[in-house]
Amino acid sequence: MRKIAAILSVLLSCFTLLAQNASYDDRFIDAVVKYSSGDIDKAISELNILHAADSTDAAVIYYLAKCELEKKRTGSAISLLEEAATLDPSNVWYRSDLAGLLLLDGRYDDAVVYIEPLIEENPSKFNNPYMLSMVGNARMQQRLPAQARQFFERALTMDDSYIPAQFGVAQSSFVQRNYPVFFNSLNRIVGNPYLEPGAKCEFIGDILESIDAPFYWVWGGKINSLVDSLVTLHPDSYETHELKMQMCYIEQDTLGIIAQCEKMAEIALASNDRTKAARAITNIADLEYRQDNEKGAFKMYEYALKCDPDYAMALNNYAYYLSLKEKKLRKALKMSIKAVTLEPDNANYLDTHGWILHQLGKDEEAKPFFKHAMIYGGRDSKVVLEHYAEVLAALGDEETSAYYRRLAAMKE
Repeated sequence: MRKIAAILSVLLSCFTLLAQNASYDDRFIDAVVKYSSGDIDKAISELNILHAADSTDAAVIYYLAKCELEKKRTGSAISLLEEAATLDPSNVWYRSDLAGLLLLDGRYDDAVVYIEPLIEENPSKFNNPYMLSMVGNARMQQRLPAQARQFFERALTMDDSYIPAQFGVAQSSFVQRNYPVFFNSLNRIVGNPYLEPGAKCEFIGDILESIDAPFYWVWGGKINSLVDSLVTLHPDSYETHELKMQMCYIEQDTLGIIAQCEKMAEIALASNDRTKAARAITNIADLEYRQDNEKGAFKMYEYALKCDPDYAMALNNYAYYLSLKEKKLRKALKMSIKAVTLEPDNANYLDTHGWILHQLGKDEEAKPFFKHAMIYGGRDSKVVLEHYAEVLAALGDEETSAYYRRLAAMKE
């Protein structure tokens, strides 16, 4: 009887273990289903129970990481993925997801530690333009443009239209000052039919912000030619004409600037984007004022505000220029109130409003606006400092007024 009882006991233990395993597996599947359906909180609850039962189950940890990512807790997700990859280093997806997250988190040195072995170990899955460009981007962040360009060029041998690799070759060759390769890359980008014109313009615009005068003296003609090609390829793109307008500013081509702004306004109005139209028309108004065409400038500001009555820059600039002429100050005050309401922390708008109040003899009301402007960049502007000094003098605070006049003099 004892022998039979012992055998029954062993069998019962086996059946219990099988039942427990079945329950564990079922709960894991249920947790994954909850995650996939978007019920993240319940998925986390189930996965935490499973993790408490077996802290070495890499699959459970992996899905916990995915849940943490859904909750925007990137740091926790990375830690969990690192744990899963350590427990099961043969699982390429753990390492792949981890590498992607590390890149997003700016940890480029850590990311490439995982990516490069993936490419070599499993080329059928990972030796592709996407992964190669990821490594290239990491190398760029490590300030290794020569190595970066090798990976981007490898990506382009697989797909010569792959946009991230095209951008990568252009960036890396620009940093290396290999300008023939750089301009060949830009030609590819400009002619890429799969890339939105706005993205092309943004890339070239970023390049323009980083160049200096000597570079432009040598290569300005090529950049102008590329921008002209963009305008020809995308004649109905607001962004291409905006980029061409920037080139006209560099060339001090006043008629060209106005022509591009007029085209931008036409395109914006055709698509009923009244804010963009107001922006383009305000550019014309500002230029007309600087050209001493006050009447034409004020007419264009009126037109801009007809397109978009809430366009803050037009409201502010129109109000400020009226205040300089000491004309229609009540109208200027209404516009400046609206501009400050729309952008309450804009130092220039605060200055305009405060200055108009000063002109109307309301210096006590003006002072808080100048104090606010000082917090949000007003100290960097000679004009704002001078205006504040004058308001303080009008209020009888000569000592503080002198302090701000000294600050303003230092801006010369």
